[in-house]
Amino acid sequence: MYLTHLVFAILVAAAIAEVGSTTTQQNETHTDAWKTVSQNETFYMMYRSYEYDAGVGGTGKCVSVKLCEKNDTIRTARRQNQCTGTPRRPN
Repeated sequence: MYLTHLVFAILVAAAIAEVGSTTTQQNETHTDAWKTVSQNETFYMMYRSYEYDAGVGGTGKCVSVKLCEKNDTIRTARRQNQCTGTPRRPN
């Protein structure tokens, strides 16, 4: 009787694992970062990694970035304050 319960438990666990992996694969979406970065729109990030970062405007609660130049071949982008040479301070 114990062996029967053990085999049944293993089969149930395997079935649950298979259903879970199938559901994850069907529902999983990926974000293409290049599509986001290469759009000519201003993006606002609400949270910063560091309190002070000269590259994104010094200090502030959020950061805004706008694309000014991109290279689709090697997938590089420059933000507005890199092109103008003047840092932008977020509000």
